Amino acid sequence: MVLILLVCAAVYWVRLGSSGLSMSEGHRAIPGWEMARSDEWLVPRMFERVYVRKPPGMFWAIAASARVLGENEFSARAVSATAMTASALVVFVVTRRWFGSAGGLAAGLAQAITPLWWSVGRSAEIESLNNALTQAACLLVVDAIARWRAGDVAGSAIRWITLAGVGLCGGGALLVKGPACAGAIGATLVAGLVVTRSARVVFRPAVVAGLLLGAAVFGAWVWMAERAIAALPLDPLAPVVRQSVGEFLYGPGWATGLPLMPIVSLASVMPAAAALLFVFGRDAHAERDAGEGARVAHDAARILSIGALLGVAALTLAGVTNPRYAMPVLTLVPPVVGYVAWGARGGFGEKRSRIARAMMLGGPSRLGAVMAVAAVLGAQVMERSRDRNSGRGAGEKLGEVLAERATARGETTAEIWADNSIEARPEVLEWCRRKATERGVRVRARWVSLGGVTPAAASGAWLLVRSDEGGAEASTCQAGRERVGEAAAAKFTFLLLAPPRFESLGRPSELTRSPIKTDTD
Repeated sequence: MVLILLVCAAVYWVRLGSSGLSMSEGHRAIPGWEMARSDEWLVPRMFERVYVRKPPGMFWAIAASARVLGENEFSARAVSATAMTASALVVFVVTRRWFGSAGGLAAGLAQAITPLWWSVGRSAEIESLNNALTQAACLLVVDAIARWRAGDVAGSAIRWITLAGVGLCGGGALLVKGPACAGAIGATLVAGLVVTRSARVVFRPAVVAGLLLGAAVFGAWVWMAERAIAALPLDPLAPVVRQSVGEFLYGPGWATGLPLMPIVSLASVMPAAAALLFVFGRDAHAERDAGEGARVAHDAARILSIGALLGVAALTLAGVTNPRYAMPVLTLVPPVVGYVAWGARGGFGEKRSRIARAMMLGGPSRLGAVMAVAAVLGAQVMERSRDRNSGRGAGEKLGEVLAERATARGETTAEIWADNSIEARPEVLEWCRRKATERGVRVRARWVSLGGVTPAAASGAWLLVRSDEGGAEASTCQAGRERVGEAAAAKFTFLLLAPPRFESLGRPSELTRSPIKTDTD
């Protein structure tokens, strides 16, 4: 366990907050920070706009982290780093029940150093927390199936642990990313049916009750949040931000993307995916009959492997073309490495043991050492790339310009409106607000639908718009306004426009409804 903690510390915690937010990190961190400031925990908001593209689980975690560590990149990413560390420990604790201490250690290390997790485990993204909760629920289901099938009658304490664990982890995953966990959990149950050929063994009361408990927790939040949103006063300038599951299915280029989806998904969890080859075949079935321990190990590995393959196949048939969305299913793969390590130490026949040791460069410890070094180096290379793509520098630059110009105009407060800029890099507006406030100009930042706002309605507000080719905002918003500053982040360019000199900064009275963008964040 200490070794796993040391590896996770080196891969996921070193220089964790050294770069600014980038990609879609701001869409997770900023709503969490707003929760921490406002104590509004039921309905997420981003720049004052109701933001329910995702459930609030990740926002809750980031808000809690911010209360302890402050509103910064380290605290936002600490949620994912903690999730990855906990995930590796959970894999170790559960799989050693099937594969022994050496197998559990190999599985835990495989979870920690699989390349697919390096980036998301160091990001304020939603995946690591969702993956960890989904994986824990699936492992508890597999443990229940494998042990009950082997005749290990669970005591009252174990049944309650299974019920509570599946309920809390399944419900937690739903609260983090909605139904994204359903594919992995469903595939695990179907794989259990394939292996055991018994619905009675798979759908044990504790498992079923746990799944229902998790669904009930998620349903309770949906019901309460929708009631709260319905009671809010309608603001045509800032309609509720939502996202449909259908947006992820059969997207552009699906005809070529779908055939590649299974290949790319399984390749992304190499070298751990090679462990799936050892689960199938006549030799594997023969080895299962060596005793109760062998039966448990084989059944657990088979359920995980078949579950991973079925889950990827189901996502492909559903029209998912982005392998990123297969991550919850792919968490079933690294634990199978523990089965191969168990087999290489005597669980397999002589021929399969030699192959397993060869694929592990002579043994699990050697392969683990190589992958751990690669993980540490790879994580730091990714960190430098992320820093180049962050919008923090652009936001601070624009914040300084705003403070300087507002002070020259005799203004101590400012209200900034933005739309496409938030879709692209929300941290630009966040750091613009912070820097200007630090320089003595109190800033209120709002996310509004600029496309349908009349010039008169926006006359009192500063505007942060995109001026790059994909923004399509600058040309329609510049009339009568002064270009105060311009800054770039990654492929985006942001332009700050000052309000007409003698307009008041009151609340707009003329508002025009505009449909909200639904770009995937």
